Amino acid sequence: LEIASTANVACGGHAGDARQMARVLGLAASKGASVGAHPGYDDKPGFGRRVIPLPHREIEELVAVQTGALLGVARLARARAGFLHG
Repeated sequence: LEIASTANVACGGHAGDARQMARVLGLAASKGASVGAHPGYDDKPGFGRRVIPLPHREIEELVAVQTGALLGVARLARARAGFLHG
């Protein structure tokens, strides 16, 4: 984040977990970078790159849960997440 002004943070679906989210949020806050949620399919083995047919409602739920997780971790880290990537 030395040269980036934004960071898209994996929210635990295809990659990432609460500890990694907190680390990146803290680093971004210290550098003045904006942070956005990067939700993905629940597919860590395939890194979210496999086609997983889901009804729209389930995709909405994945996005809501993962974005909510990032917002919760951001609050704990006293940082701010301000956009949705993807």
